[in-house]
Amino acid sequence: MSFCKIFLSLVSFSLLFISNAAFAEEGSEDADDAETESDGEIVVTGTRTEILAEDSTVSVEVISAEKLRDFGPGDLTDALQQLAGVNIQRGVLGSSPTLQGFDPKHTLVLVNGQRLLGSKNGIIDLSRISITNIERIEIIRGAASVLYGSDAMGGVINIITKEAQDPFLVESTYQHGTYGMIQADGRIGFQREDFGYVLSANFRTGDGYDLDTTTESTDGSDFRQLELGYQNHVFVNDAMRLESRASYIARDSKRVSSNGKAVYDQAKRFEEAMLQVTPSWKPSETSNLSATINASAYRDQFLQDQRHAVSLDSFQQTDQRLGALVIQHDHFLGGHLLTEGVEAQFEFIETERLVDERANRERMALYIQDQWNDIGGRDVHLLSGIRLDMDSWFGFYPTPNVALRFDPLPAFRVRMVYGMGYRAPSFKELFLFFENPSAGYVVEGNPSLKPETSQSFQAEFEVFLPFFNFNANFFRNNIENLIMVASATSSTEEQLRWTYENNAQAYTQGIELRLNAPVLPILSINGNYNLIDTKDIEQDRPLEGRARHNASAGLRLVFDTGTMLQGNASFVGPRSFYFDVDGDGQEDSVQSDPYSMLNVRIAQKIGDQFELFIGANNILDAGESDFLNIQPRWFHAGLGGRISAGEAQ
Repeated sequence: MSFCKIFLSLVSFSLLFISNAAFAEEGSEDADDAETESDGEIVVTGTRTEILAEDSTVSVEVISAEKLRDFGPGDLTDALQQLAGVNIQRGVLGSSPTLQGFDPKHTLVLVNGQRLLGSKNGIIDLSRISITNIERIEIIRGAASVLYGSDAMGGVINIITKEAQDPFLVESTYQHGTYGMIQADGRIGFQREDFGYVLSANFRTGDGYDLDTTTESTDGSDFRQLELGYQNHVFVNDAMRLESRASYIARDSKRVSSNGKAVYDQAKRFEEAMLQVTPSWKPSETSNLSATINASAYRDQFLQDQRHAVSLDSFQQTDQRLGALVIQHDHFLGGHLLTEGVEAQFEFIETERLVDERANRERMALYIQDQWNDIGGRDVHLLSGIRLDMDSWFGFYPTPNVALRFDPLPAFRVRMVYGMGYRAPSFKELFLFFENPSAGYVVEGNPSLKPETSQSFQAEFEVFLPFFNFNANFFRNNIENLIMVASATSSTEEQLRWTYENNAQAYTQGIELRLNAPVLPILSINGNYNLIDTKDIEQDRPLEGRARHNASAGLRLVFDTGTMLQGNASFVGPRSFYFDVDGDGQEDSVQSDPYSMLNVRIAQKIGDQFELFIGANNILDAGESDFLNIQPRWFHAGLGGRISAGEAQ
């Protein structure tokens, strides 16, 4: 730990020295360049600092709170699939987003820039996050490791929660639906000139569901979840701001599992607590120095009770801790936005599934990024940067990137991006020891694993016209040292043993198309289409679970009477899976059926404060037990209210 403290101290001192020198040298000449007061959309994920979306060299897709609210109370991953064209992988462990044909473990999911704990086999189940407290979701596709380090090979999804904006605000929603769905949430906010806060609460319940009644297993779990949130910001003076956020989630779920030999009643409880404190100092119009302190804790308790027997009863508990510190300096200088930062992460896990039952990891990083705007007085923007990660297990990993944006016409924009990414093996891939005697196999980690690496190429073209916006992105990702499950059983062993190996090279490539069109004052439509070609080069076959074609479309009608009609549809093509079907010890290729989903929601305003709504999700009743674990057709209705006073002072 001592080398981490020394490293942080030296880099922090260096950044402070650079910042003070820059503040002293920079005058008011660049102040106009730093203005961000505009009616335009603000984004933070592409540069890790607030800028106008229209000024970003990196392409950032934004899903607003309004779009999420119109979607209804469905799973957040359903909303992402139908509103942003994000691919979703579904299973017993949950629904997880994937970008550009990568695994879920290669998509970094953040909440207010903070990493989420609790991944299972690389899957972060986004259904645990309430839609109602989200201000917006920002999505970056392709390698984004320059600013975020490990796990961002496929891209970044940053979920940003709401903060105080009104002098006084109270809002609440109650929803009831089939399959025991109840959702109640409330938010109260207070904003004054120097400070503001928001308190939020969300409670959700749902019954399980069964897609295959011929087996004892259930596919969907009964669940009960409580989520609490707090956000506060204080302006100490004109140049200093202190922001803090805290959240707590507790979720209990139950399901039935069967392996054909025994039946198990399974109960799971997870708790997650997150705290974030961000002081920032803006000594001039062109400079900003901030520090972000994150701390999170995650506990997972899993109880398995074998029916009519006790030999396979078990209880497992997993505790994870993550602490992070980021110090960042942003500075406008002669058409450049310079970003320098240092980041430290301390991660700990304790579970009996690991060989030594506990492990910890330290990560340090330096990064620098330059966004050069209007090169030579023309509409050409160049972003370049590099991040150097130092992992206590794997040493140094540099990840550079470069992006070029060219605006040849006011309504036409071109982006070209190259970036490198990497993902360090997880604790379980390194040190797992899991024995399943009922199924006759053992899974062991591999301490000799190397990090996965990637190179990402993006070419994006955007058209902006009064009646539609169109975006086409061509991409190619080359992946090295891909970690896959491999057999470790010798010829003398009777029990199957599996482990992890860096035994694959792969690529993903394709095209992503997005369209947003306000056709009429009362009508707007949107559409997404993804063509994704993937290949495991070693096995000479497509990567498992990826659909070559998927598409989505949405329609929104708003009438003067206060009536709103929202419809979203999506299509996912066949996917390839590989497992031994006939028991001959060789993997067989099996393709899942394509599927389509349709959600509809109708809302009616009652005065200025209330809204009554009704909706139906998964109207086409997609879902089957083997490859598509999704809740069957269900309906919901509810009432929402919002009372606010005046405008923020």
